[in-house]
Amino acid sequence: KAPDSGLNLPIDVFFRSLSEDQQHRAIGIILSGTGSDGSRGIKALKEAGALVIAQQPDSAKFDGMPKSSIKTGIVDFILRPEDMGTQLSKYIQHPLVSGKSGALRDDMEYSQDVMGEIFDLLKLKSDIDFSKYKPSTIARRIERRMAIKHVTTLREYLSTLFKYSHEVATLSKELLIGVTRFFRDSAAFDMLQKEVIPKLVEKSKLDEPIRIWVAACSSGEEAYSISMLVHKEITKQDKKRTVKIFATDVNPDAIAEAGVGNYSAEIAHDISADFLASYFDQMPDGSYQIIKSIRHSVVFATHNMIIDPPFSNLDLVTCRNVLIYFQHSAQKRVLASFHFALKKHAFLF
Repeated sequence: KAPDSGLNLPIDVFFRSLSEDQQHRAIGIILSGTGSDGSRGIKALKEAGALVIAQQPDSAKFDGMPKSSIKTGIVDFILRPEDMGTQLSKYIQHPLVSGKSGALRDDMEYSQDVMGEIFDLLKLKSDIDFSKYKPSTIARRIERRMAIKHVTTLREYLSTLFKYSHEVATLSKELLIGVTRFFRDSAAFDMLQKEVIPKLVEKSKLDEPIRIWVAACSSGEEAYSISMLVHKEITKQDKKRTVKIFATDVNPDAIAEAGVGNYSAEIAHDISADFLASYFDQMPDGSYQIIKSIRHSVVFATHNMIIDPPFSNLDLVTCRNVLIYFQHSAQKRVLASFHFALKKHAFLF
């Protein structure tokens, strides 16, 4: 640990590294500990398709870390330490995990009828047509759920979905895992800050708002990051401008979370001290709340970019880390709607 480096979250750093290195083969376990270290790292594990376990809080000497991870809603098992071995053993020995059985994505094309029923169930529950997503993404998430539920065939898993409606909700949520953070991919944001936003502010007009669409905004960090950069640039250029940011996502839970604009103390890792002081209020519990002027410039709404009509007359559209999950036809449709949405000489990020 570097001296005076502030908040130290080694478990988050470790889990993020583990997810990059081992992808879906990783397993993250949060045991007794104070604070919330690990609760951000498990999101990276979950995005990679790894297994995540948390200790039952009432069995932990210090329940802070298990409780924080459970609060994210993405933990697969909440167990007492003495019960973890059995579940780990079952999971690791599952044919789809151990490699004894061929990957599900190899035989998905021969199970179109079963997949069709799974897609229908998901659409009924979430109103999202997951058949437009890449088969490999869908298959990987279903394989994980099959291993966790200890079923070995797709038809067995379909029966599980019919039997337990909460499993449909869980699968739907897993397919929408949104892993984001403030100023994610700093080099990309540096480019945006230096090359794009100064031009947007410079050519903007007093009587017209700067209009931005953040598509697939997840829990709001990216929309707020862009809002902060634009407001900073307006101050720098000493102009009076209105900023209107439309931040949308297909997941209503993510939109509800984003609208509140309250984030845990760990964001201090991703945001400079200057931005924290200027654009956040620190709350009594140590969390940070986005200040009103930034919150009010962002309008959050549930929106499906594949089928819903786009916004229009925009200066900037950002859409990151979601197109890779769509099939080619859906990608084309989304890019066409972005093209329609943008003004001439506007920017797509």
